[in-house]
Amino acid sequence: MLTAAAAVVVHVTTGTDGWTVLAGVSALLAAIGALATVFFAWRTVRKADETLTAMKQAHNEEMAERRRALGAELSLHRIEQTQGVLETTIELRELAWRVESARDPEANRERLPAVGAKLGASLAGLAAVRGPALEELAQLAREVEGQIRPPVQIVGGADTAIKQIRELFANDAALILHEGDSSPGSR
Repeated sequence: MLTAAAAVVVHVTTGTDGWTVLAGVSALLAAIGALATVFFAWRTVRKADETLTAMKQAHNEEMAERRRALGAELSLHRIEQTQGVLETTIELRELAWRVESARDPEANRERLPAVGAKLGASLAGLAAVRGPALEELAQLAREVEGQIRPPVQIVGGADTAIKQIRELFANDAALILHEGDSSPGSR
């Protein structure tokens, strides 16, 4: 308001008309309004930047949580698939032992290739979820399916594979759920 008084003083001393003074005061008020608008626009942009930063941080945290959950889920799939390989290997060993010990050898001998194929499929599933490579067991499965390996060697190869899988369950990081995994059964 001090400026308006200065304009009135200018009017009285310089002899300008009232409309000119009113136009000057209006221009001054418009300039103040423009500055206020710039200030509020600056505050709005600043708040938008803060909001964007918070949204980016929340998004990054969500993506990190999703990566952890995916890792835990993949570990569970590896564990399940490795368990299936173990169960099929035990089935193969039992069947080969029955053939070798002459307990219904012909009926069981005919089932050996099918169990070898089942084991090969289980191993392929394990490879698909990036599980541990069990090359010797894969070779055994191919030889059983192709009826190349005798039952006594099948029993020995299956025993070795069962021990190897047991060691994997105890020591392979890909088959261990880590603290903080949000999956059921985490250690």
